[in-house]
Amino acid sequence: MSKLYAIVKGGKVVNAGAIADTPLNSSWVEIPAGVVVKVGYAFDGTTFFDDTPPQEEPYPYINISLQNISVTSSSGEKKGNIWWIPVNEPFTIRAEAVEFADTVNEEMMIMIERIIGGEKPVEDLRFKAKINQGLIEINVNFNASGNYIITAERLNAGLKEIGEAFRLSFPKLEFDVYVA
Repeated sequence: MSKLYAIVKGGKVVNAGAIADTPLNSSWVEIPAGVVVKVGYAFDGTTFFDDTPPQEEPYPYINISLQNISVTSSSGEKKGNIWWIPVNEPFTIRAEAVEFADTVNEEMMIMIERIIGGEKPVEDLRFKAKINQGLIEINVNFNASGNYIITAERLNAGLKEIGEAFRLSFPKLEFDVYVA
């Protein structure tokens, strides 16, 4: 009965689909049922695995550090590093980015995560930010109580996904939204 073999040379799979009743030589290694093997995978004598290093960013990108971040709210208040904001109260987040000084009337999608347990995202909210001559402005209104955060990590994952040539750096912004 025919079996599926990988041909391994120098610890690397060079052919992942050889079919034969018996191996032709010692470089033929039987692929166990249910195991996925691709050309280029490593073989350590017992296990096939992908040892490809993680892909680097496909191009160099500009790091933009947001400065002078502020939150304007009619009744919100900052307690330590957390903004306390009532449910359904509109407020504005502003930040400066000198790299956007020549940008006029552009928009950017901002992801705000609702979290539980201080860290686990359970919802991803989207707000449009306006960018005009170095000023980024986001008008926000949360319609449910909870803990919300904006992080550079989350925004940069989105920027990478859409192929933008810049990444943002700023401290985490956190909001405790409460029923007034």
